[in-house]
This record gives sequence, C-alpha cells and structure tokens, in this order.
Amino acid sequence: MVTVRDNYLLTQQTSRYLLKTLRSVRSGKISQKNSTFSSSYISEYLSNPQAKCPFSSVQDLSNPEALVSAFKFRAAFLIDKAVHAIDVDQVSWNDMLVDIYRISRAHCQLLMVSNFVQAVFNNKNPGTLGHVLQRVAVLFCLSTLDKEAADFLTSGYLAPAQAMMVKQHLIQILKAIRPDVVALVDAFDFPDYLLNSALGENNGDVYEKMVAMAGKEPMNQLGVADGYQEFIRPLIHKGKANWKLDKNGIARL
Repeated sequence: MVTVRDNYLLTQQTSRYLLKTLRSVRSGKISQKNSTFSSSYISEYLSNPQAKCPFSSVQDLSNPEALVSAFKFRAAFLIDKAVHAIDVDQVSWNDMLVDIYRISRAHCQLLMVSNFVQAVFNNKNPGTLGHVLQRVAVLFCLSTLDKEAADFLTSGYLAPAQAMMVKQHLIQILKAIRPDVVALVDAFDFPDYLLNSALGENNGDVYEKMVAMAGKEPMNQLGVADGYQEFIRPLIHKGKANWKLDKNGIARL
C-alpha cells in the first residue's frame, strides 16, 4: 500500500512542477538562459499551439526528431489544458486527478523517448549494433504513440490518417527487427534459474525441458489425479451394466 500511495503522490508532484513551469514560461519568468528540458518544450508549444504533425508518408515515421516533437507537443498540450481548467474554469485539484496522472505519464514517456533517441542516434558511426538499436528506438516511439494515440489525436497534432500510418509503419519495423530479436533478448543474459521457463532455456532444448518440468508438477506425481476415486470413477462405473465388451475385451458404452 505504501508503494501505491507513493507512486500516486509522485505523479501529482511531477504534474505540479509542470503546471508551475508553464505558468512561469507564460509570464516570462523563465528565459532561455535558465531554461530546462521541461520549460523548453513547453515554450516551444506556447509559441505555436496550433502546430500540426509533419508526417506525410510512412517513411517520415522513422525520423527521430519528428517523433520526439510529437511527444513534446502532446505533453505540453495536456499541461496547458490542465492549467486552463484549474486557473480559468476553477476546476478543483481532486476533480483533475485523472488528467494529472495523464500529464505525469506523458512527461515521463517523453523523457524516455527523448533519452533513447538521443543515445542511439547521436553516434556518428553507429555500426551494425547501432542501426539495430535505432530500429528498437523507433519501435518504442511508435508503439508508445500507438497506445497513447487518443492524446495525440485530441491535441489536434496528429490526424486520423497519420495515426493509421503509425500502425502500418509499426508492422514494418517489427518485420525489420525480427531477425535480431533473439540476439536482443539474449543480450540481457538472464540466467535459466531466474527465467524458470522452458521456452527461455539457454541450451535451446525446449521440448525436453517442457517434458521434464511437466513431470515435476505435483499433480503428475500420482498415478491417478486427486478426486478421481471419489468423483469420476463412481460416475463411470455407475453405468457398468450397460457396458458391452468387444472381441478384444474393451468396454464400449
């Protein structure tokens, strides 16, 4: 319960900071000299709150800068609408808790997207591994955008046709990543005892491991499952008088 309460309070504290930052940017209290990541993307939004997503083709969805810009706009839009609801419409904080959570979630997803993209796309000589990680970064951006599409559509930044392009390109990226999936998972080097999974067995003996694990199940330690003698056998033998034996001595109902 403590963890749940702390996590819930953290979302509110994050959103309080973001709301305060937007008010400060709007009033001119934050300049470019003392700006932060949060104030920068909020300022960018306030300078053009009617901006539209530049995606015109599926190929544009692999542009990391354009993807990050979409997440920035979405987070700033939610912050702006919350400030308006509280300051202008006089909506109480408790009535805004659902929106407050969404703001914190959008901001955190923006941070993950921005850091991931910056880490894998800023290398001038990425090599084979770098290109694989770049595809993974784009996959993360697209999958998150697809799951949170309602926010992007509500903000007006993303059009329905562009949301469909996201789904199409997501499938293409999955196909491109498929040859590297096993290597990407193995890179975590999880030991077998931790996974405790037949499918994740390091030596690849999937079926042998599945049979061995099934044999260790408590229900499989007995010749007959619990409850058979009490419930199932009486039902079967109740109609024994109606049984007919074939030439091989096998009972037929």
